[in-house]
Amino acid sequence: MAELGSAAWGLTTLAFEDGDTLGLEYLLVPAWFAETFVIDHANATSWRAQKDRLLEVDSLRLVVATLQDSVLRLEAANAAAYAMGYDAASVSYQDLSRRYIAELEKPRIRLPSLVGLVGAAGAGLVVGRVIR
Repeated sequence: MAELGSAAWGLTTLAFEDGDTLGLEYLLVPAWFAETFVIDHANATSWRAQKDRLLEVDSLRLVVATLQDSVLRLEAANAAAYAMGYDAASVSYQDLSRRYIAELEKPRIRLPSLVGLVGAAGAGLVVGRVIR
């Protein structure tokens, strides 16, 4: 105990009642020495709380990393789906445009052939004479 100092260290006996020779023995320690154990206990509690918070932060970091990977995969899938839809719409539009142009290139008014005109005129004359 020399390294801790000799003052305030020792054993004492506290009698149960005045004049008794029997009593309880107590170890005397300085208050600053007892304070060391209190500080140590408080530090240990604080370190456990810090450890728990760090484990929680690490778990959250893992969740965030997983979610970021999911977002990247979803963005890639979204871009692929958009490209596929755009390509399908483009092909459909080109097909529709081609059919529309083909329809526009068809003649709307058909001129009857000379035989058809002569036949129609003859039929008109015959019908006209029959009606008169």
